[in-house]
Amino acid sequence: MKTAITAFTLALLLSTAPAGAQTSASAGAQAGWDTWDADTSGAISQEEFRSKAEETGLFGIWDENDDDQISSEEYGGGLFSVLDDDDDGSLTVSEWDEGIDRIFGEQAANLETSAWDDDGDGTITREEFNEQIGEAGLFASMEPGDDEQLGQDEFLGGLFDTADADDDEEVSNDEFMFDDFLF
Repeated sequence: MKTAITAFTLALLLSTAPAGAQTSASAGAQAGWDTWDADTSGAISQEEFRSKAEETGLFGIWDENDDDQISSEEYGGGLFSVLDDDDDGSLTVSEWDEGIDRIFGEQAANLETSAWDDDGDGTITREEFNEQIGEAGLFASMEPGDDEQLGQDEFLGGLFDTADADDDEEVSNDEFMFDDFLF
């Protein structure tokens, strides 16, 4: 995984900090929001999102093998890194619930730990995660093309659509999650 994972993990930790740390986490999220909402309209348009995503190299961060495509394995690895906020190589129930709910919403995937935790030890390893991600349809929700790969336009469009929970063609501050994907 690229060295930027550590920075991304820190961003995710700030976004999912315990209640006592929400003041500084909210301030960090607001600072991130301000860099994405370039015209300060209170919403991020697709144009603003794509411009900032290109500036930050968002697609390249997820494209581990630099082939200008994101495979389901690369997507799964990136998503696992987003969710594994303590970077220990496994997901606790808390990391799983908070991360999946924040990114996809509560109904997007089977949140029963037993469905993802094959060995029943109470954590989800990278291997267990990779086995289940296809079945859960999370990569398919990004609408990969016939080649089962995501080009930059597909990946960025999928991220924007995932964030735009109310389908109003804009991402509000409440829907904002893009800094989380800059691992």
